[in-house]
Amino acid sequence: MNLLTLRAFFERRWARWSAFILLLSIAFGVGRLSAIDAGADGAGASRISRSASRAQTKAQTTKSLADMTARLLKDPASLTPEEIAALSAHLDRTQAQELFAALNGLQGRERERLLRAFIGSWAEKDPSGAVELLQGMGPSRLGYSLMSDAFVFWGQKAPDKALQWLSENRGVEPTGVFNERVQQVIRGWAEKDPQTALQYALNSMPTGSRADNAQQSQAVRIIAATMAREGNIAEAVSLFSSMPEGDLRTSALNSVAREWGRNDPQAALQWVQNLGEAGDSMRATVLRSWSEQDPASAAQWAASLPADDAKKGEWMAQAVSQWTQYDLDTPAQWLNNMPNSPEKDGAVLAFTNRAAREDPESALAWAGQVSNGEWRDRAMALVGVQWSREDPEAFKSYVQTSAELTAEQRTLMQKVSDQGFRAVMQMGMPTTGINGGQFNMEQLRSLGLGGGGPGGAPNFGGGGGGGRRGR
Repeated sequence: MNLLTLRAFFERRWARWSAFILLLSIAFGVGRLSAIDAGADGAGASRISRSASRAQTKAQTTKSLADMTARLLKDPASLTPEEIAALSAHLDRTQAQELFAALNGLQGRERERLLRAFIGSWAEKDPSGAVELLQGMGPSRLGYSLMSDAFVFWGQKAPDKALQWLSENRGVEPTGVFNERVQQVIRGWAEKDPQTALQYALNSMPTGSRADNAQQSQAVRIIAATMAREGNIAEAVSLFSSMPEGDLRTSALNSVAREWGRNDPQAALQWVQNLGEAGDSMRATVLRSWSEQDPASAAQWAASLPADDAKKGEWMAQAVSQWTQYDLDTPAQWLNNMPNSPEKDGAVLAFTNRAAREDPESALAWAGQVSNGEWRDRAMALVGVQWSREDPEAFKSYVQTSAELTAEQRTLMQKVSDQGFRAVMQMGMPTTGINGGQFNMEQLRSLGLGGGGPGGAPNFGGGGGGGRRGR
C-alpha cells in the first residue's frame, strides 16, 4: 500500500469514527432530554399529588376540628388528651386558635386536662404560637404552668428568638416571673445544646448587681442539672470543671452532684472523694439526694462510716429524717439494732422529730435515749410541746403519772406544760454538735428542726403508718 492510499484510508477511518461519535452524542442528548422531560413530568405530578394530599389533610383536619368542637360543646368529658394531641399535629395557627378558645371556655376539670394536652402538643410544634395563645388566657396558676412548658419548648427550638421576645414583651410582670421565663428558655436550650447555652449564660447575661449575678448563677445551675439529668454526666463534669474556680463553678458542680446522687450515688461519692477538700460540700449534696431517693440505703451507708468521721452523725440524721417521712416502723427497728453512740444521737433525734405527732409518748421515750444531755433535754421538751398542742389533757396526765420520767425530766415536762414553746426557748441552743464538736445550724436542719412553726417553733412532720414503735 503506497503512502497516498494509506493516508486516504486513515482519513476515511477518522471521518467514519467522527460520524459515529457524533451520532452517539446526538442519541445520548435526545435520550437525556427525554429523561429530563420525563423527570419534569414526574416532578410535576409529584407536586400535584403533594398539593392534593395537603388539601385533603386540611379538609380532614377542618372536619375533625368541627367534629371535636361539637363534642366539646355537647360532652367535653368524652374527649381524650390523646385525641387532642393527635389533632394538634395537623392544625394551622388559625385552627389552633379556634380549638384553644373552645377548650379555654370549658368548665370543670376537663378544662385543665384538655388544655394541658393541647398546649403540650402545640408548644412542641409551634412554641411561639403557643405563647401567643396563652398571652390572652389571663393570669392564673394553670396559665403560668402552661406558659412555662411553652418557653421550655421554645428554648429547645429557637432560644435566641425566645429571649428576644421576652425582652421586648416584658410588660408589667414581676421580676421574678420574668427571671423564671428566662430560666425556662435556658432549660430547653440546655436540653439541645448545653455548651452554647453555657456560653450565653457566661458571656451574654447581665452581671454586676446582686440580682443579675443570682440570675446568671441560677442559669448555670440549670444547665448543669439538665445535663446530668439527661445522663451526660461525663460531659457535664468535664465542661464545668474547666471553668475558672469560683462560685459559679462550685454551684454548677454541686448541681451535677445533686442529680448524679439521685441515680448513681456510689459513683457520685467516688467522684467527690477524688476531689479532696473541694468535694466535701458536694459529698453532702450527693448524700442529700440519695436520702431523698433511697433513705434506707443512705442511712446504712452513713452508719458504715468510721466513728471519727466528723459528718457521720449529721448524715445519719439526714437520711433518717427522709426515711421517716414514709415509714416509722422500719427505721425504729433499725435504730433498735444499733448500739448507743454519739453518732446514733442525731438519727434518734431525727426519728423523734417525725414520731412526735404520730406517737408522742413513744417519741418521748426515744428522746430519752439520746446520750448527749443538752440534746436529750431539748428533744424531750420539743416532743412535749408538740404533744401539749395536740392533746393537752393527755400530756398533763402523762407528766403527772408516768413512772418512766425521772424527777428532773418531770420538772422539765411540767415547765413545758405551763409555758409551751417558751420553755424550749429559755434553754437556748446546744453548745456542741449532735456527736460532739462545734454546733452549727446545718445539723439542726438535718434533723428536720430548722423550720419554723407558730411562734417560731420547729415543725414536726407526721410520718406514715400508725401504732406505737418498739424500743
